[in-house]
Amino acid sequence: MKSIINKICTSEVTRHVLYIYAGSFVLLCLLIANPGYFSHDELQRFDFYVQHGLASYFRAMLNLNPGTSFATPMRPFAFFIQGLQNLFMHDYPVVVHLSSALVTATIAVLVYAVATAFGLARSTGLLAAFIFIFSPLSVQATGWSAALMDQWFVLWGLLCLLAVKVFLEQQRWLFITPVLISAFCLLALLSKETAIIWPGAMLIFVIRDFKQLGNRRLWMAAAAWALPVLVYLGYRLLAIKASLATDASSPYSIGLHNVLQNMFVYFAFPFVPKLGELQTWVNVPDTILAASLLLHVFVIAALARLTSLRLAGLYVYGYFLFLLPVLLIPNMSSHYLFGSALVLAVALAYIVCNGGSWLYRIPGWLCIMLLAMHSLNFQQELYQDGTCMARLAASSESLLLSNGRPQHIQYRFELNSPAHVLLRYTNDRNQIGLNYPVRMTVLLDSNTPPDPSALQAYMNKECIAVQQQAASVR
Repeated sequence: MKSIINKICTSEVTRHVLYIYAGSFVLLCLLIANPGYFSHDELQRFDFYVQHGLASYFRAMLNLNPGTSFATPMRPFAFFIQGLQNLFMHDYPVVVHLSSALVTATIAVLVYAVATAFGLARSTGLLAAFIFIFSPLSVQATGWSAALMDQWFVLWGLLCLLAVKVFLEQQRWLFITPVLISAFCLLALLSKETAIIWPGAMLIFVIRDFKQLGNRRLWMAAAAWALPVLVYLGYRLLAIKASLATDASSPYSIGLHNVLQNMFVYFAFPFVPKLGELQTWVNVPDTILAASLLLHVFVIAALARLTSLRLAGLYVYGYFLFLLPVLLIPNMSSHYLFGSALVLAVALAYIVCNGGSWLYRIPGWLCIMLLAMHSLNFQQELYQDGTCMARLAASSESLLLSNGRPQHIQYRFELNSPAHVLLRYTNDRNQIGLNYPVRMTVLLDSNTPPDPSALQAYMNKECIAVQQQAASVR
């Protein structure tokens, strides 16, 4: 037994896995150390947990209600994980963020496993894992605790992919492997609806070898992967039909006119160093957007030259495969790119490790450095917003308690303060800290008269809520 343990601990694969987990703590340190949160989504679910208890939270969130539209989340597995995170949100935000970083690190290990399983060198797989960890495409899904759904549907999907690979190479037909494929697919679907795209990954096996089309096991694996998706879509058919008639003003309304713009922005995003939340892409100079597009085109061209046109096309297919469900909606967000980060990471790792000529390696390393810069900027943005929200939450709770727990707090905000954080913190919430019910409103118009029954407060540039007037209050 001792010799087996020693062998495992000294193997190259084990060292690489340890490197990935250790590296994740360093590369994601700003996200792990974030003292606050990103948006109202996680706060609203925390409020529900505080006001109704964990058992009621699970009863409400773990149901299989198909919803009134496809945008209505039916994600019991992801909500279960979020329910466990609620236990630590108020006092130990580091536990919430650390757990998210660990999931990203685990997915990076799976990236390493998939890359090597498909024939890439271990060094290439290790580099791909590190690129995935610090990729700006994976930052928001890691740093925003309410986006854990993106992490988990990708994790289960990668396990599906590995199970299919094992099934195709097994000498003996084992019934358990197709069962595992279907089980992993179901868990992905119960993590996020976007998992309906995962069976499309079967194309990898066909593009690599057209002879696989005659492989009976390939079709069995495809059926095992597609069956849960078909059942899921059938179960939510009425919700899907309702989504087609969604009001055009909704951020989840469906329209073909959104596709080209969304594809353009999602394709340019990786190499725009100062772009965080995608809604601000219109502020990026045209020259920066053009340069980022050229760099991404270089990735495709390099793959075509170093491998084949088929594999270069497979890269484009894989990059947009994870975006298919959201290309039709106007609401763009970088956490949707979490799955696309897998494809980009493997592509860049392959280019710099197998490029041969520096004609490919130097631009490849340039792309990786730009990704690192972009990731650092994005992590700093999330850290600053989280710090701001933590200060706002602490000062609001202090203000509430020192004024005898008023039932209504009305906020204004100082000019040039991060008002978006205040709007997220108060959005559709009635709780401050562990205190409820508290109505919170924000006065956006300086001409709107204050509510005389409400405690008047304003948030200054330091994100502190104070009870006094200021010369430059909006």
